[in-house]
Amino acid sequence: IDTSSLTSGSHTISVSATDSIGNTSPASDYTFTFDTLNPTVQITSTINDVIDSDIPVNVTATGGDDHGVVQAQLLVDNTPRATVSVSGDTEATIALNWDPSGETAGNHSVRIAFRDAAGNRGRSEPVHVAVDAAAPSSATVVSPTDSAVINAVTPVHVSAADDTGVTSMTLVVDGSDAETRAAPTSFTAGPTASTTFSLDTYQLDEGSHTIAIRAVDALGRTRTSDPTAVTVRNDTVPPTGVSMTGTTPWYSLIPNIEFSWTASDASAIAGFDTRMRFGRDAMGDLADWLVATSSMSSSYSGADGYTYCVSVRATDGSGNSSGWSPDKCIAVPRDERSLKKGGSWKSRAVGTAYRGTTLTATKPGASLTTPSMTTRKLAIVASTCKGCGSVVVLWNGRPVKTIKLASSTTRSKVVFPIGTYAVQRAGKLSIVVAQPGAKGVTIDGVVSSL
Repeated sequence: IDTSSLTSGSHTISVSATDSIGNTSPASDYTFTFDTLNPTVQITSTINDVIDSDIPVNVTATGGDDHGVVQAQLLVDNTPRATVSVSGDTEATIALNWDPSGETAGNHSVRIAFRDAAGNRGRSEPVHVAVDAAAPSSATVVSPTDSAVINAVTPVHVSAADDTGVTSMTLVVDGSDAETRAAPTSFTAGPTASTTFSLDTYQLDEGSHTIAIRAVDALGRTRTSDPTAVTVRNDTVPPTGVSMTGTTPWYSLIPNIEFSWTASDASAIAGFDTRMRFGRDAMGDLADWLVATSSMSSSYSGADGYTYCVSVRATDGSGNSSGWSPDKCIAVPRDERSLKKGGSWKSRAVGTAYRGTTLTATKPGASLTTPSMTTRKLAIVASTCKGCGSVVVLWNGRPVKTIKLASSTTRSKVVFPIGTYAVQRAGKLSIVVAQPGAKGVTIDGVVSSL
């Protein structure tokens, strides 16, 4: 029978038989129902937007069919998860149990399908849910980082992740909740989320604290980050007592000049900056030497005849910087071998001498003279001994000092100051043997400081 033109409902087929001589039997009727209509069905129970994968869900649906519902199915993503037989009533309310533990975490659609005896199938509109299988997978304080020093109002950048979405994040300071932010007002809800809190450190004591973030998903599952250790320093006073220190006088009898410095602060010194200028007859420009160093001393390899001046400033843990200290200037002697000899001088290798050599004269009038130079402070380096003689020091040919080298103690590299001037002077310094003594006069160098 071609049923394509039939309408849904009751139909009758009449059958009669005719023999070869034309006799026809009475008609026999056969009545049947032709069903082309799908059952109607809708989910009537309330299903949460996010469900716990460990808790079964009861799904109730109501519907009907003009010829009766014989089967109901629960579909997840259009795949059957539960099937029950129905008595064939034209109206039916069915409850099916869904175990979501086997579903993947994330979004799914849930439907109920009714089937009638003719095989027609009707499906409800989908209910969209998210299956939550675990607590948030991560909660992180992005910055500040561990061991950071913070002050004022510090931004705290945080992030979290959850398979069904992070719904809120709470800033935890020293183990106590400080502020909570919720989606979608403060950040966009989703598998990953981030936001920035403002931490007012003026409300905290100076010193050590911890910061953490607690992330919460739609089912109230939580994850708290490991604590980030920070130090609060709201000091606004720069370091004090910033100065160049050390026992090195205004000259250094070794080429590696030792510089040292100091400072103090109520909290802590974070670092020092040093700058240097140097020159032989004129000072060069200031230039950075050590920058942001934690060291309080360092050495610099100097050259003969040069003066090196260093100043320092300090920065504390709150970023306060002091001003620059006064310079500490140290001169490196000119070796005696760089001086112009007049008369007879004998060079000797002496392990304890400056640069390892000296010049000795045993005749009166023998002289040593520097090249023309600019200076503010002068000294000579000589040896003392029992029987040593004396010298006259001249500046630009004029005697300025007589120095006796005789001593009960034999010593090398002895510094004899000549003079200090208020302003720089240009000229030549000469050392002339006045009395050679029994053992002569031994000269090791000349110190000239700018």
